[in-house]
This record gives sequence, structure tokens and C-alpha cells, in this order.
Amino acid sequence: MASLVQYSDSEEDDTTPSIQGQEASLQNGIKRKRSTESSIGSVARKQKESIVADLPPLPSSFHDLYASASRVSTHDDPALHGGRKRVAPHVEGQWATHIYLEWHPSNAEFGMLESILAAFDGHMGGHLGLQSLLCSDLGAHLPLHISLSRPIALLTDQRQSFQDLLEAEINKSGVRPFEVQCSFLDWVSNYEQTRWFLVLRVARPAEDALIRLLRLSNRSALAYGQPPLYAEGSQETGIAPAPRDRPRGNGPQRNVRARRPCSQSSTPKPSVVEEKVSNDAFHISLAWTLERPTAEMMSELKSINDSDRMKDVRGLRIQFLSVKLKIGNAVKDLPLPVRVTEGRGLIGK
Repeated sequence: MASLVQYSDSEEDDTTPSIQGQEASLQNGIKRKRSTESSIGSVARKQKESIVADLPPLPSSFHDLYASASRVSTHDDPALHGGRKRVAPHVEGQWATHIYLEWHPSNAEFGMLESILAAFDGHMGGHLGLQSLLCSDLGAHLPLHISLSRPIALLTDQRQSFQDLLEAEINKSGVRPFEVQCSFLDWVSNYEQTRWFLVLRVARPAEDALIRLLRLSNRSALAYGQPPLYAEGSQETGIAPAPRDRPRGNGPQRNVRARRPCSQSSTPKPSVVEEKVSNDAFHISLAWTLERPTAEMMSELKSINDSDRMKDVRGLRIQFLSVKLKIGNAVKDLPLPVRVTEGRGLIGK
């Protein structure tokens, strides 16, 4: 039997660096692979962000397709709507109608508004039961709006003729696309004083575009026997701790009652529809509550209005290019006439 070959200690030491070198090389290869993958992933993310940033905005008509949630009950159930009660019961053959201007805030603008709501709710201890209008139950951002009409009701055979009337009024109004600037926070109640809204007031724009749109909206509503919004003596109610503490501000008074739909009549007299509207009557609702605002809540709101966090909000400018008409669950986009310099006809149509 051949004898075993004996190796010296020095020979054993010579093999160790070779093994260690192989292990180090392997580790370096893994690191380089990970670094390459990380670099590729970073480039891919940047490319994706660039593609998203370059995508054009969705057309306004796309949002109109998803303007209403699916109906979950055939009768009024406040438990399904955060305690809200339907003011006007649903009547077969009548269609709830609303005229408004729609705003889709950017992510940065949503952040500002959410910060304001969180600060107010936090200062009130979170016991106010404030229901945000900024996001859906699933957390998706929701469009906001400025109302140009009260909730009105049309008969089935009035829907198209009402739309045609409103569209004609807009086309001949001369109101071009315009901007409004945000102003301050306030409390406003609905006509029945069953809900109170935390709103962001907006300043009246140049050339009184909001007033002119309000007047043509009211003319259209009155022609169909429906109550006007912000008519003299019937503006939406600004909120105080109790109704006796001060006279009514910007809100509908109870002597102006909604009328049932009727057949179209002649255009109302100008004196009926020439409203005297407060400079800060127009607003955007941000949240609502079933509880009447207390003196403490009014004081806290004043503090927020005076704070630095409102500076950015006051700087927000919102552009409107069209009027929205919602009849039932169908939303129609009615573009405002554009200027001649924007490549349209001489009469702005």
C-alpha cells in the first residue's frame, strides 16, 4: 500500500488565499449584479414617472361617466348615507337636476385642503363627526364644485328642452372661460338646516362671470317653475350658533319654497332674476356635519382663517372651461364660448 503523502504547513497556507479569493470574487459578482439590477430598476422607475408626467389630462367627459355612485336602496335609508335624510322624496317621473361648475384639484391642492380639514378636526378633538367631501370611501379623490342652482326637479319630457334652453343661454351669454381665487373658510347650512357644510369661499372674478352664469341658470330654472339660487331675500344661509343671534346671511329663506315641475313658460321678468348676491356667496363645500356649529367651532375656524396655513389656500386659482348639468345620473358638459384668439369663430362659438 502506498504511503500517504504528507504536506507541510506552508503548502496548506498557500491554498487558503486561493479559496478566499474565489469567495471574494463570487461576492463581488453578486454585488455587481445587485447594483446593476438596482440601477436598471431606478431607470425604469424614472422612465415610468416621465411617461406618466407626459400623459395628457383626461377629458372632462370621462369624469362625467363616473359622476354617480350605484344605487344601493330603493327607499331613503339614512344609515346608508352617514345619517343624511333626503329632503325631497323621490317621485317616479321626476329627475333631480343640478347646475354647477366642477373642479378637479391636483394632488398638491388636495394635500392643502386635507391638511386644513385635519387641523380643524384635530383641534376639535375629532368629536365633530366631520364628513369629508374630498375623498370617496375607497380613498379616491373626488371632484369639488360651485353650485349655480338649487336642487331642482324636472319631468321626464322636460329634460332635453331644459338642457337646450340652458345651452342656448350659455352660448349667447358671452361668458368666456375664467378663473376664481379662493378666499376663506366658512360655515353654511342647507335650505332646511339639516346639514352644515364647511366651505371655502371664492372671490368674484373679473367681469362678474359667476353672477352672469348664476342669472342665466336662474332664468332657466324659473322658466320651468323651479326656485332660483341666491335670489334677493333667499340666499344660502351663513351659519351662526343660533338663528336668532344675527340676521340671515347668504342663504335661502323659508318663504321661498320649491315648486313642482311645470310646463315651460315664458322667460320671467328681469326684475325677478336680477339677484343681489353677496360678494362671498359662491363657495366650494369641503365637508359636512349633522351638528350645528357651536361658538367654539366658529372661533376655531376664525383662528384657522388667520393662520399661515391658509396663505397657500388663498393663493389657489381655479379655472373653469364649462358648466355642468346633471339630470338624474347623466352629466352633460356645456363648454363656455372661447375667445377669437383661441381659434374659434368670430362670435366665440
